[in-house]
Amino acid sequence: MKMNNVKQTVGGIILAGGRSLRMGRNKAFLRLEVDGPTIIEKVVAALQPACASEPIIVTNTPDLYQWLGLPLVGDSFANAGPLGGIEAGLAASPYAYNLVVGCDMPYLQPALLEYLAACIQPTVLAIVPLNQTARPEPLCAVYSKSALPAIRKRLQQGQYILLGLLHEIEPLYVAASQLQPYDPTLLSFVNMNAPSDLPAS
Repeated sequence: MKMNNVKQTVGGIILAGGRSLRMGRNKAFLRLEVDGPTIIEKVVAALQPACASEPIIVTNTPDLYQWLGLPLVGDSFANAGPLGGIEAGLAASPYAYNLVVGCDMPYLQPALLEYLAACIQPTVLAIVPLNQTARPEPLCAVYSKSALPAIRKRLQQGQYILLGLLHEIEPLYVAASQLQPYDPTLLSFVNMNAPSDLPAS
């Protein structure tokens, strides 16, 4: 697959709208090493090689993220979870297809993201990877702006569950075996939800 050509047409979206209740503090600003980068800096660094320009951060607390110097956008649908964040990011992006990831995924591999982007097909509304147990990973996926009508309809109906959207739009699923050449242990899908997820200090 010609990944370099794909990069010119794909945007990036980072979802940073969660309240980090289980973690007890903002997950995006945690550091896995004392003097290392924050998790969101690691996410930005992994996403940029696969995207045509700087990623958009979806957040309802923009003041906290201004220091990153990236485009910021807030939710249009309040309290709608990740689905609302995807809607806001897609609406703000100038690109027809966008890689969407969470702000708490420190082990994202650029090669895996580039491969997902290279799987884009004109009639497909989303490209969603499957993990080792064949479960979808909708927060490390590619979404088309053409999915916006279906997303907005679900949001207007108060249907916020991402898996429900996937059933409706019938994405292209990418098996774990196809992804492992680019991330053998699929650590890209690991996110930091609670203190127990953090590396022991």
